[in-house]
Amino acid sequence: MFEALPATGVPGDQILAELRELRAADLPTHGGRLFAYVYDPALDGLDELAHAAYAISAHVNGLDPTAFPSLLAMENALVGAAAGLLGGDERTVGSVTSGGTESLILAVKAARDSRPDLTTPRLVIPSTAHAAFAKAAHYLRVALDVVPVGSDLRADPAAMATAIGADTVLVAASAPSYAHGVVDPITEVAAIAADRGVRFHVDACFGGWVLPYLRRLGADLPAFDFTVPGVTSISVDLHKYAYAPKGVSILLHRDEALRLPQYFAYAGWPGYTMINPIISSTRSGGPIAAALATLRHIGDAGYLELAARTREAVSVLADAVRATDGVRLFTPAETSVVCLASDGVDLFVLADELAARGWHTQPQMAFAEIPATIHLTVTASVASTAGGFGPDLAAAVAAARAAGPADIPAPLLEAAAALTPELVTPELIGGLAEGLGLGTGDFTRMAAVNSLLNVAPPALREALLTGFLSMLQRPTPATARPGTPGSADSPSPSPRSTDGPSPVPTSSAPPASAAPASAVSAAPASAGPVSAKPASTPTVSAAPASAGPVSAAPASAVSTAPASAGPVSAAPASAGSVPAAPASAAAAGQAGDLPPAGAFFGHPLRRRGSAAPPDADAE
Repeated sequence: MFEALPATGVPGDQILAELRELRAADLPTHGGRLFAYVYDPALDGLDELAHAAYAISAHVNGLDPTAFPSLLAMENALVGAAAGLLGGDERTVGSVTSGGTESLILAVKAARDSRPDLTTPRLVIPSTAHAAFAKAAHYLRVALDVVPVGSDLRADPAAMATAIGADTVLVAASAPSYAHGVVDPITEVAAIAADRGVRFHVDACFGGWVLPYLRRLGADLPAFDFTVPGVTSISVDLHKYAYAPKGVSILLHRDEALRLPQYFAYAGWPGYTMINPIISSTRSGGPIAAALATLRHIGDAGYLELAARTREAVSVLADAVRATDGVRLFTPAETSVVCLASDGVDLFVLADELAARGWHTQPQMAFAEIPATIHLTVTASVASTAGGFGPDLAAAVAAARAAGPADIPAPLLEAAAALTPELVTPELIGGLAEGLGLGTGDFTRMAAVNSLLNVAPPALREALLTGFLSMLQRPTPATARPGTPGSADSPSPSPRSTDGPSPVPTSSAPPASAAPASAVSAAPASAGPVSAKPASTPTVSAAPASAGPVSAAPASAVSTAPASAGPVSAAPASAGSVPAAPASAAAAGQAGDLPPAGAFFGHPLRRRGSAAPPDADAE
């Protein structure tokens, strides 16, 4: 691995070659075969235009719009475009943010700060709302009330109404939900919020730019924007279906009074008075300029055509699922998502088999009564590849059926049964990684990992994934520089006086990837298959402990029935070992911020050996 700070500078051509070599290990961002994370319109020349626009404004600082009026003009133009698309009028205002998560955090902040009289402000969301709402509640110390959805996976207006109380500052719903691609009943929930005098936010980060065009093409989708009375704010990401480079999102408010609490202002220090409409202060104008160039180049007619291609691709993929024995559509393919469930095969093995055939999907873990599913985010680029998905899906299902459920080493199943979040340590994560075959960095087959995560309670899953990400994020060792500690010409430490304090011993911890010496005893190979089911979902609201003493929603506001994860076969004990968990394991603690299902451990970071069409280096 190269160093970020070499002793002497490196030629530019070499640096670019190194970056291209790094990118070669990534999943393909272009080519219509990656169904998550990236959005590709398959338009010739668009990447080059966005790169050039980015470069023009890369060094412009958004901290002070009076110093850089070009950036202010671009932001106002982007906000105006989003407001026009989403039913706004001359009163509508907004801000450009770095992404959907920041937009949602700011929507929650504006609502919280509009009610300074409340000790414990509360946020009401359906259980299918994006995890970024939980992150916002955690960061802003707002209690989170999570309401179960109906059998159609949409927000239940009556249940949402019951959850709204005197301390509720914001109600939110999705258009559409990320996991399943269905639109919540925005009109009904907005009316309830308005009747209670509470702000109502529509999270359209995922599909807000494509839904208006799908409706113009005849899709039977409900109203969800500012044309709906009671909607007070909307978020929409431009780096999704507006196909701008990451990261640019828009947060809109119906009027300026609703936006004002979003701002942060501080003059209590000797420097400049800080006024921030968003979370960051300094920010590059590059992404904003690239977004503006993208919108102007594609234009309204272009977006309508891209939506038509997306709709066509969704139809082809959905028909392929319907025609394949062993899988089924889990939700109606009514927007830009195809979500499939198992009808007799192990979904995580199926995801591996699809990846081996060049189709990179996003497995989603079981949650409450919702079973594990596979998520496909469909973009315009998929229109050219969708015809090949059906035969590959049929072949992948056949291979998954022949392979059977994922094999998990028996010691791992034993250890997992006794684990609690408090017992997850770097050493344990290293042992799990080795036992699951991840120690070499080969993420080709992830079914066993996904199956193990699928049966873990949410709090334990969070701890495991956090530990694994922390294990991956380790600094690259740097070469010692002359005169720095550890270098050859660095002066030696002065010897301590014999009557002074004793030096503190230096502990030598084992590397995180090394399996500890102690391991659980091996289960007999003849033990046979082990059937594992997810643990019961906690019955409390998802508000963090720091949110205040009143952080739990009524028990009826959270679904508790576990979903069946299907059989998980135990591999022979020789397949790996992990540290033994004490028998007196403590009860699981408060859940933290949940990463997207399938991330890190759960989603293959790279499918080696699979077909990967050539792609540009822009996302």
